[in-house]
Amino acid sequence: MRKTAMCSGKAFSKRKKGFAWTLFLSFVVCLSCPLPSYALSENPTAPSINDLVNMKDSEIDLSAAYLGITNEVAWVVAKMQIDAKKIKEDIDGLAEKCRSLIAGERDPKVIVARLNEFLFDECDFKSDQNNDPLYSNYQNLLINAVLENRKGHCTSLTMIYLSIAQALGLPCFAVATPAHIFVRYDDGAQRINIETTDRGKSYPDEYYREKYLIEKGDAKYLRNLTRKQLLSRIVVSFGVTFIDRQRYEAAEDFLEKALKLDSENAIAAMNLGILYEKQGRLDDAAGELKRALVIDPHQYKILGNIGLVYQEKGDSSNSIDYFQRAIAVNPKYALGYYNLGVTYHLLAKNDEKAMENFSKALELEPNFLAARRNLMTLRQQRSRQRAS
Repeated sequence: MRKTAMCSGKAFSKRKKGFAWTLFLSFVVCLSCPLPSYALSENPTAPSINDLVNMKDSEIDLSAAYLGITNEVAWVVAKMQIDAKKIKEDIDGLAEKCRSLIAGERDPKVIVARLNEFLFDECDFKSDQNNDPLYSNYQNLLINAVLENRKGHCTSLTMIYLSIAQALGLPCFAVATPAHIFVRYDDGAQRINIETTDRGKSYPDEYYREKYLIEKGDAKYLRNLTRKQLLSRIVVSFGVTFIDRQRYEAAEDFLEKALKLDSENAIAAMNLGILYEKQGRLDDAAGELKRALVIDPHQYKILGNIGLVYQEKGDSSNSIDYFQRAIAVNPKYALGYYNLGVTYHLLAKNDEKAMENFSKALELEPNFLAARRNLMTLRQQRSRQRAS
């Protein structure tokens, strides 16, 4: 969710940020940078996203699908395609090495341990999130760059892991939370969660439930995804990228394709709403965001984005309602308190409530400078009024 109002000097003003926040994939990929030169060639053989939409889940080869999605991004950006032969050789080489390491082994724990040791210790695949917290480096997402650099984020590392597992015939799946994806080995008798951003460490479901505010009984998360559901989430990440680069036509195309792959992808619907908001299509934005909310009624970032749309429409009542609902879901949501404060000041003309919410945002995030400045401005205004 974006911070839509910032304090500039002594007056409040709205300033739109140049990025969109997603629920599990806040990927903001720098498409103004050149793609890795070694990987560009003609005559791609990977399926397009539309091809994937029309395929049965069992027909999808994950490495080829990942390549196909990357190809479409490369074509939009540079009218080039990724070298399919090179990618296949890299994945096949990793898979064959893993095959030799687990040959004859039947214990799932041993199999997973050997895969993890090879991929995360010997090959040194690792998360780059500490250096790239806003997902601004495209090389952490594109299949060719991740294979070359051995760095990525949860989605790209999960795709590499699952591509190898599929080549080996292992029962591994992607598992989603509202803001993260990890791998699970699940043969029906034993389940092992595999955290690709932490060198394969296994965390229980309860860890993810608590970290990502997943209510017990919520069947949308912590379940094994189909291949199309996983690919839908990757396509969303590129849609967000295009929003960031103001390539709105491409963004809409990718987000709509993501929904074709998985009509229940709340992240895709939410970002489509964000796109419409950026284009000034506020009614369409509200419609898509409410569509996302039907899919995921307890996602505070969807609620917050609806609050922002109503804020822009000048509807203080609905804006306040949706921000309050977002905060009720996540009482530690500093940005929700901040935006609620903005609505109280700009629309409801209730500066006491505005200061109360800016103070709460600061309590949760002491370095929240916009909240601090807005709170200081209102306090100074109140002091001058009392003095006069």
